[in-house]
Amino acid sequence: MEDEDEKVFMFAGYTSQQLLLEKQQLIEKIERLGGEIDDSPQWNMNCTHVIAHRYENFNAKVLACLASGGWVVTKRYVERSYKNGTWFPTRPFICNEAVRIHRELKQENGGCFKDMKVLFMLDSEPRVKAYTDVVLAGGGTVIQNKTFKDLIKNVPGVDEITHIVVDPYILSNVDPKNKDFLTFKRIWSERGVNIRGRFIYYRYFFDYLRWPEEQKTPRDYCLFDQKVVSMAIEKGDFRRPSNNDTTESANKTNNSDANSLSSNSTRTPPTSRNCETLNQTKNPSVNGNCDKISNEKRKESIEEPQPGKKIRFYTRIN
Repeated sequence: MEDEDEKVFMFAGYTSQQLLLEKQQLIEKIERLGGEIDDSPQWNMNCTHVIAHRYENFNAKVLACLASGGWVVTKRYVERSYKNGTWFPTRPFICNEAVRIHRELKQENGGCFKDMKVLFMLDSEPRVKAYTDVVLAGGGTVIQNKTFKDLIKNVPGVDEITHIVVDPYILSNVDPKNKDFLTFKRIWSERGVNIRGRFIYYRYFFDYLRWPEEQKTPRDYCLFDQKVVSMAIEKGDFRRPSNNDTTESANKTNNSDANSLSSNSTRTPPTSRNCETLNQTKNPSVNGNCDKISNEKRKESIEEPQPGKKIRFYTRIN
C-alpha cells in the first residue's frame, strides 16, 4: 500500500463552471507539491491518482483507476498535503474501501483482468472505448476490429479470445447480428468450447470494480443465464443502444460528465461520510422477469422489450 514517488493526477467529474475553477486551484497546489497533471479526457495508463468529485457517479476514469490498482481520492488529499507542505500518506483520503481492495489485489495478482482476452461487440462506441480502457488498465488484452462473420470464417480458440462482450439485445431475433451470433456460438460449442461465461454482459466489469468484496466472475454474467437477461431488462439494457449512450443507465441519469459510467442500480455503494471510510451496508439487487418461448413459436416476431415487461428470446442454453 505504499505511495508512488512520482504522482500523476487526473480528475473525474469536474465539469461545471464552478468545479472547473476549483479544479484549477487543485492543479496549482498539485504542481507546487511536485505532482504531475494529465487533464486529457482519456485515461492515461501512467495515472497514479484520480481526484473524484463524486465517486458514486463511477466516471470512466474512476473505474479505470480502480482496475489499475491506483488511488481514487477526495480533493482533501491535495488540500491537506498542500497545507502540510508535503504529501500526506494517501490511504486516509481514499474515496471508498474498494480502492484499497483493488490496490491490494493488483499487488498480489498483477492485475484484475490480466488473464482476459476480450472482444467487445457493443453498439455504443463510447461504451466500447471506456471499457477497453478499463480492461487494459486491469492488465487484460482487448481484441480489435472483429465481427461475428470474421469469427465464423476464422474460428478462434479460447487461448485467442477468452470473452466476448455483447449487448443483451443480440438475443433477440430482430437484432441484425443475431443470426451470425448464434452461428458462431454453435460452431464454438461444436468445437468443445464451454460457452458458459464466454459471452458476457458488460456490467460484469462495472459490478466487479464497484463491489470487489463480492468476488464476481464472468460466469455470473453469462448472457445465456435467465437472471442476467432479467438484470439487463431491469437496467434498461435490453434494447439497441445508440452511440449517444455514454452511461451505464443509457443516459437515463442527468450526469453532465460525458465519460461517466454511473449505474442506475438500486444498490448503494459502500461509501461513508466525506467518502473516506467504509460503510458495509448493501441492499439486495433487483431482478426482472423473462420468459423463454417454445419451439412452436420460434417464427413469431418480437417487440423490443421495455423494463419490467416479459420477453421472449431465441437461443438455446448449453
